[in-house]
Amino acid sequence: MKICITAGGTGGHIFPALALASELSDRQHDIIYIGHRDQMEATLVKAASYPFYGLSNKGLSGSVFKKIKALYSQFGAIKEAKQILKKEKVDMVVSFGGYVTFPVCEASRQLGIPFILHEQNAFAGKANKAIEKHAASIIICYEHARQYFSNPKTVLLGNPRASMVKDQQLNENILKEYGLSNDKPIVYFVMGSLGSETVSTLIAQMINEVDISGLNIIISSGTRNYHIYENLLKKEVAVFQHIDQVSLLPHCSLVVSRAGATSIAEIMAFGVPSILVPSPYVANNHQYFNAKACVDQGAALMLEEKDLSIESLSQIIKATLHNPELLASLKQNTAVLANTDANDRIADLVEELL
Repeated sequence: MKICITAGGTGGHIFPALALASELSDRQHDIIYIGHRDQMEATLVKAASYPFYGLSNKGLSGSVFKKIKALYSQFGAIKEAKQILKKEKVDMVVSFGGYVTFPVCEASRQLGIPFILHEQNAFAGKANKAIEKHAASIIICYEHARQYFSNPKTVLLGNPRASMVKDQQLNENILKEYGLSNDKPIVYFVMGSLGSETVSTLIAQMINEVDISGLNIIISSGTRNYHIYENLLKKEVAVFQHIDQVSLLPHCSLVVSRAGATSIAEIMAFGVPSILVPSPYVANNHQYFNAKACVDQGAALMLEEKDLSIESLSQIIKATLHNPELLASLKQNTAVLANTDANDRIADLVEELL
């Protein structure tokens, strides 16, 4: 059968989509991908060797004029998506969110092609809420998200990226590859696929001012903020624009991360204690709700950006690392949110609905 995967804008949408695409491809289904032609999915999907179609609609944000212009762009994108779905003879659409997905799902509805929505966040996104009542099923990752959907076919299955833990081979030489010592705890800082200039600057200042001689520090900066860390000369620090996070996480003692859905899914799956710093700049403050869902389960700590300083960040890191009981509790409680069989269960659901 032929399945269209659609997702766009950020790694939080795209990486779970690609994880499911891989599982469905392994099950002998044909995959096509529809995203935005000018966003990061255009590069990532082509690198994964799936046929890619790019739309050019705009998100509904900004001034009234921009919103009207964006609304008008949806009509052209719906027409284009219908042409793609008909040409490819698609049997099912699976959407992982981002504004590019609305015209794909609407085109699917108009053509009578069933579609499934996947909501990674604890607070539902605009595109998913706009089309949810027509979905064949809605998959959520947090029970908190259920309240935003009226569709009775809403199921809690989790994030496909969590399933990466099952097939991960432990790389015992990873610290040597990063030029770090094997006898020190690893604290890993990651600020999401797009990075965060404000938090990255503060992290760099903290590392320069605080004694970190007993730690290994690994930073995933993102492309746009790599320059912030270039002057960190301490030998205990390794900085990368992008990193194989799935290979690194099993070795980490503590992660300091934004509260994007995909990062959280991977952190929970590997059972790593974490301090989540939700971005206040995302739609509907959804990262706060992601982090709160983890905190409520005792599976993570949260430090909001409004409370962030060199002192507050260094103190919470030290207090956590020096508290074995807290570390053990955080690690144990991640199991509640891990959902390491999510990809298999979602693929099963897709096949049931085909």
